[in-house]
Amino acid sequence: MKLKMVGFFRELRHGMPDGPQLRSVVSKSPHQNEDRIVRYLRSGVLFIATPGFVEDVLAPGQIIGSAHIFTDGVWVWPGDLAHYVEKYHVRLPAEFVAHMEDQNWTIPNEESVSLDLLEF
Repeated sequence: MKLKMVGFFRELRHGMPDGPQLRSVVSKSPHQNEDRIVRYLRSGVLFIATPGFVEDVLAPGQIIGSAHIFTDGVWVWPGDLAHYVEKYHVRLPAEFVAHMEDQNWTIPNEESVSLDLLEF
């Protein structure tokens, strides 16, 4: 199954060249479900483990954490996405937010996500 990508902003070292611009989705106020969104992103199933650390591209020099890639079996996102949502109130695509809500803001357990059948 081909995963839907979210959060691979073009400014990021691990971003996609044709991805959205991070600065274009920064908001002054939090999303009404921001806490749930951040919790969902942080509880994703580890899809790809990567060495090293990533810096906040909006605050150079600030280490965020690893550039691991996470999934819920339908969507895939970089590990630093939760940071950008929490700190800069980054707006995510409505389709992804609706998907999280449809999942009751809960990631499926790791055993139910067939990682070997997923395409990134």
